[in-house]
Parts: sequence; structure tokens; C-alpha cells
Amino acid sequence: MRFEYKSELSIYTEKLMDGRLLFAGFQDNGTTIYDYNDFKDKPSFDLTIDGESLYYGWRFSDFASDRDELGNTTGTLMLKHAWKPIQLKVITSCCGFGFFSRSMEIVNLSEETAIGLTNVTPLKGCLWSITDNVADNLRDDTVAPYSVGRFKDLYWANEGNFAWQDVPVNTGIFFNSTFGMSGHGSPFFYSAQQYQRRLLRVPDGLVL
Repeated sequence: MRFEYKSELSIYTEKLMDGRLLFAGFQDNGTTIYDYNDFKDKPSFDLTIDGESLYYGWRFSDFASDRDELGNTTGTLMLKHAWKPIQLKVITSCCGFGFFSRSMEIVNLSEETAIGLTNVTPLKGCLWSITDNVADNLRDDTVAPYSVGRFKDLYWANEGNFAWQDVPVNTGIFFNSTFGMSGHGSPFFYSAQQYQRRLLRVPDGLVL
């Protein structure tokens, strides 16, 4: 079962298969991918209950789509877990201009058993797939394969303090604020891939 979301030329595809909602592909050129090109083993979200990751064991319950006055579409996928008393709504909104947003509603269906929410990652996956050797793709081995561009300052009148940061191979990075709020920072960052010189603008809060 496949679900496809379109926002301008950006197309995000998911597949519900073997009890898992999988990230199938992301295209930024308006062309739908074929089924045989889908990613096969990349969960599109993570929900951890009582310390256990529930990226598996889901059954389809319902799907509905709505369109607002601007023509933007929101798809609501309802899933039920096979052995946990949990109902999950996965709400994906196509916000226009190539942007997507996602939220999740988690319902405990049991009146007797309490559940503890450990962690939620509403959206995850793979933006670019590089199947060849890293060294063969990079023209210059002194250049990091990926970089992230972000606005570094949260203070007033410093919103234009923008900088790029290299991301080495097999390295994860994150940015946060000790203020407990977004401050005056920009609500997005840029991710650049040096292999094909591709650039992606990402809303703040998306896990890559």
C-alpha cells in the first residue's frame, strides 16, 4: 500500500508493508518514482513506547485526505498496533513551495494499561542515496560529502548570521537552543550534497 504526497515539484512517497510504514522515496523534480526503485528498509517514523521502538507491527485502519482553501492537501493515515493497545494517526500536510509538515496523534486504547511515551520522531528517511564508493564520487577528497547551512544567532538584529558547517561521513549533528525557545532564528536550514551539487531547504525540526 503506497501513499504519495505532492508539494509543488517535491514528491514524498511512503509504503505500508509487512507491518511497517516505510520511507519509499523523495523526489524534487516532480517525477514519481516507480515501485522497483523504492527504498526497501527505511522506516518513515519512530515511536518509542515504554522504551520499545514501535516502527513495526502496524495494521492499516483508515486513510482520509482534505484540501484547504489554498489548495494544500493533508493526508491522515490511521494505524493500529498489532499487540499494543495503541492507535496512531500520521498527519502529513503538503504546505506548498516544496514543503511538508507532519504531526502524530497517539491514542491509548486501553482503559487499564498505562503507556509511557519515550520518544517520537514523526518523520525520518533518506534524502539522497549514494550507492557508489564515497571516494569515487568526490572530486576532491578534502571536501566533506555533506554540509549544513544554518542561521547561527538567536538574538535580535543578528538574523542574517549564516554559516555552513561540514558534515563528515557517518556523523550526526544537531543544533539546539539553551533558551528553550526558537528566539529570532530562522525556522529552516539548508542541506547540501557535494556529489551532484544538490541543495535542499529543510523546515526546522525534520530529522535527516
